[in-house]
Amino acid sequence: MQISVKNRDVSNKLEKTTSTPVWLITGSSSGLGHALASAVLHRGHRVILTARNTAPMQVLADAFPETALVCALDITKPQQICSVVSHAESRFGSIDVLVNNAGVGYLAAVEEGEEEAIMLAVSRQTFSARLR
Repeated sequence: MQISVKNRDVSNKLEKTTSTPVWLITGSSSGLGHALASAVLHRGHRVILTARNTAPMQVLADAFPETALVCALDITKPQQICSVVSHAESRFGSIDVLVNNAGVGYLAAVEEGEEEAIMLAVSRQTFSARLR
């Protein structure tokens, strides 16, 4: 992508953003979220790794200190979401890709389960991570 910009700082920022997008991946502590974060970091992109438990993400972040940022995030807490977004923007300037992977598993058949547990799982997957 060729962009003509007179201000060198703006030009450098545009080049970095277009060549190394910033990903915010919720639920990065294990499974698909962790695998995706690893793949994206290995491609040279920048990643905000988020989960309630940050310990499993630290090894990955330590391997990519310039391009990985670990943040504790419970997607049911709007103040934490705002704080993580603010921290991410101050570190990387923007968020280009959001992967809303966080959630809770439900290990029983729905027809055999308890309504409260089912509603908790569905509401977390559906409504929790709304960036305002």
